[in-house]
Amino acid sequence: MIKFNESIKSLALLLFITISLSCSCSKDKEIGEDDPIAEEEIKATGVYTSDKTQNVNVVYFYPKGTTPLPNYHKRLSGIMDYIQGFLADELENYGFERKEFGLQRDTGDNSLIKIIPIEGNETDYTNAYSKTRQEVRNYFNAHPEEESSTHTVIFQPSVTGESGCNFNVGGALPFTGINNWGFVVDYKELDMRHFRTGTTEGDCLKVGSTMHEILHSFNIQHDRERYGQEWECVMSGGGGKISRQESAGKIHITKTACAVLDRSEVFNSDGTFYGDPDLNIEQLQVATNDQDVIVLSAKVSSSSKVKYLGVFHDKAPYIINQDYDAINWLGAINENGEVRMEMPLREFFPEMLIEGSELRMQLKFIHEDGSRTNKNFVYTIEAGKPNIDINITSEDVQEFDKSAWEVLSASSDESFAPKEALIDGDITTFWHSKWTDPASTLPQNFVIDMGAVMTVKGLTFVQRQQTDAANDGPLKVHVKDYEVAVSTDGSTWTQLGEYALYQLVNKQYNIFDTEQSFRFLKITVNSTYEKDTCALAEIGAY
Repeated sequence: MIKFNESIKSLALLLFITISLSCSCSKDKEIGEDDPIAEEEIKATGVYTSDKTQNVNVVYFYPKGTTPLPNYHKRLSGIMDYIQGFLADELENYGFERKEFGLQRDTGDNSLIKIIPIEGNETDYTNAYSKTRQEVRNYFNAHPEEESSTHTVIFQPSVTGESGCNFNVGGALPFTGINNWGFVVDYKELDMRHFRTGTTEGDCLKVGSTMHEILHSFNIQHDRERYGQEWECVMSGGGGKISRQESAGKIHITKTACAVLDRSEVFNSDGTFYGDPDLNIEQLQVATNDQDVIVLSAKVSSSSKVKYLGVFHDKAPYIINQDYDAINWLGAINENGEVRMEMPLREFFPEMLIEGSELRMQLKFIHEDGSRTNKNFVYTIEAGKPNIDINITSEDVQEFDKSAWEVLSASSDESFAPKEALIDGDITTFWHSKWTDPASTLPQNFVIDMGAVMTVKGLTFVQRQQTDAANDGPLKVHVKDYEVAVSTDGSTWTQLGEYALYQLVNKQYNIFDTEQSFRFLKITVNSTYEKDTCALAEIGAY
């Protein structure tokens, strides 16, 4: 009996101490505050919140009759969390305001982000990103409350491997970024616990590659570091290396990419984004000086204020979104719409300056509302220097109204792509020479009546647009070599010369050596970039 009473006393004392300690903890601090045990006890609620009104839509899309890969919610939350912090660091390091892109986080477990699981209607989505995108689009149309912005990242479970070393054999699933959509592949070991561990799985970890495609969904194009910079760019060769130990601190994005992010809707808490601003180039001068520096000065105005100008230099060949070797500079545009930039040739890679090389200079005007307006110019390397001498004013690029124009004739066209599309003001429509049986052959031509004799400084052209990176058909019929003839009466023609267009989807300019006065315009297409048929989206004059 004595032993029993002693046990009761001991148990009572232990219970008293336990209760006292529990009460003391609850008085002194909140649950989870500096208390790792309490933190582990916090459970996800499935209720998500964010301090931003626009957040990245993160989707997990899996085939019908299957399930997501194990632990996907926690694993992918860790991946997105790392990317969010990395990009915020890049913005801050380049001198921008530190911002994180919007992610909705669980109110009970802040480490978990909102990921929308969507089961597909079919069992196979290999090589079918357009099908996947349409089903996700249909889901958002049916559940508009789930769509938090125009930027969407879609994870799909791997069908070929569990490791980052063989996660997507043969490119079975889309791993790409198109417009505001990013398509990436999940696999069982896509997990930050492998990050920079020095293991094979760590070296193969697809964190940087995933970031690369997500950046595309944020409107970032391929580019790279400049010659002499001792780091590699995520948007070229650096993305695949970011998870390796030896790459710590050596992988970045460019300052121009940061400028695009700075004006992205998901990096900002308020405002209206992505309008359709007009851009007026009041003055643009570009030339190479005696110190081997390309000097650019410009003055612009727009319905949406222009914040930055990014200038990209890219060596041919350059087809849609393959500009991995494009170097760039960024300039801030002042309150008067003015900017001046210097681009030393010593920061060009040597292979860019090989005699006779052709390069594209793309001007990317970044508006306050996140819109981007691109202008392209092509130049060559002669005597070791860029042969570039641009001097235009707003008067040079004010195109004539085409409401009175008429396409009088075309050597051939298709019912779905008639000659009238050449002047309808819509670059998504196009004229196409006959390609159905029997197909036409080059040369092909068309004649335009401008309605009155006009004094013309030059012509503008827009090639057929390429909207599907997996379909190179539109590129093959892009106009290459063409001739221009003009007339005041439609019967007596003056040949102005032979010219060439480039494989670009932006507007291109043909500036005449001297002003020409004419009413009728005849364009003869002599060659394309591959096919014996041709297409053209739009033609204008100024």
